[in-house]
Amino acid sequence: MTQPSNRTTAFALITLGLLMAVSSILGPLVLGLVRFHTSGPAITQLVGGDVVTLLIVAPTAILAGILWLRDSPLAPPLALGPAVYALYTYVQYIIGPEYARYPGNSEYFIPLYILLVILSWTTGVSAWRRLTSTALPRIEPGLQRALGALMLLVNLIFALAWLASIAAVLTGRHPPEYEMDQTLFWVVRLMDLGFVIPASFIVAVGLLCRTRRATRLAYGFLGFQTLIVAAVAGMAVMMTVRDDPSASAVLIAVSSLMAVALTGMFLALLRRLAPAPSAA
Repeated sequence: MTQPSNRTTAFALITLGLLMAVSSILGPLVLGLVRFHTSGPAITQLVGGDVVTLLIVAPTAILAGILWLRDSPLAPPLALGPAVYALYTYVQYIIGPEYARYPGNSEYFIPLYILLVILSWTTGVSAWRRLTSTALPRIEPGLQRALGALMLLVNLIFALAWLASIAAVLTGRHPPEYEMDQTLFWVVRLMDLGFVIPASFIVAVGLLCRTRRATRLAYGFLGFQTLIVAAVAGMAVMMTVRDDPSASAVLIAVSSLMAVALTGMFLALLRRLAPAPSAA
């Protein structure tokens, strides 16, 4: 029988997924009721991210909630991806816009984003607690090395790109995204260089060195890493579709290939948690 606390987490995950879908539908992707105080190119990237949120992230959160109700061992790693993604995304929705510079009305939807932030960290904490109490199967050395190397490569590319953009600002060669959306520019780099990339490096190095906690960290972090790279790919595609001057075929190719590779490895980890089919 499902415990009341488990039901609470399950329904919170389902609510998180539904509200993420609502946020995407209300925004510029579908209804356009939410108008963010950002530049046109930033809106294009938001739309690209919302495509991934609506089609992949929100359904994953709902699926994790359903599996949580069934006490499935797949639920915690599936839940952590959307939970951390939502925390990363909706914090930026609140503090990233240039409220005094661009017209918009997104401030009226901040209660929705705050609720999404609360659901994200509470479900994330519950999922991590469940994951730490679950016996996880070992990852084969070959897959462990491949996953560690891929995560190291992905985050090294992003780190170098962000550091290059910061160096450009500091030397007076301001990139267009800095000129148009300075707050969002710094928020993204703070979150990536201050939190996401260091955490990814810790997981990657742990996998390559085959440390004791590397397996648990990989199950806990890989879902978020996969979703965030998929969102970057969605942004890159949308920039091309809307003829954004900063659109890059290279970015589409690299981010898409990385997202596919990470997805394949994450599914490989989940298959190890799936219960074996009962004999007929």
